[in-house]
Amino acid sequence: MQPLSELTVFGFGFRPAIRTIVASAMRAFYVKDVLFFDEQDELMSALSMYDPDMLFMETNSLPNDPASDILRRIRYLPDAPNPYLPMIAVSPHKTKGDVMQAIGLGYHEYLTIPLSAQRLWRALTHTAFVGRPFVETPNYFGPCRRRRNDIFFDCEERRSKNDEGLRMEQERRMDEIAMEWQKTG
Repeated sequence: MQPLSELTVFGFGFRPAIRTIVASAMRAFYVKDVLFFDEQDELMSALSMYDPDMLFMETNSLPNDPASDILRRIRYLPDAPNPYLPMIAVSPHKTKGDVMQAIGLGYHEYLTIPLSAQRLWRALTHTAFVGRPFVETPNYFGPCRRRRNDIFFDCEERRSKNDEGLRMEQERRMDEIAMEWQKTG
């Protein structure tokens, strides 16, 4: 597990005000390598040259916006540099349907505007240190869409049986890191 100061974070499609908030928060979290891109081709070129740890993207009209196009290119094209790249959607849309649509597309996390440092911190640390197991089915490739264990789940279990134990251990480690960071910050 690498410290936050060693992460490389890319951002795409942010309006200037949101870009400033995300960049300031990343500096406050000691993330040194944060690069922002406005054009899809620039981003795809950078993704093939560098190996970022995660990608934050501002989305406005799921599923037909440039950020969702990039997500599909990264997840499904055979020449994509890293189909497992964690991606976090940042959006002004706050309905449960918007969140479910983003999760269904393959985003790891969904943050709504206005952003807070606390929510950015949670998304960053959860994605960097806990993550989600990846699922591959004929119709979907991306992080597991289930956000909780449902005792009434009545379908085939496709997650590994060890994922829950691993997830609990990772969440415990994330809490320890957050407490340590709060002591030093």
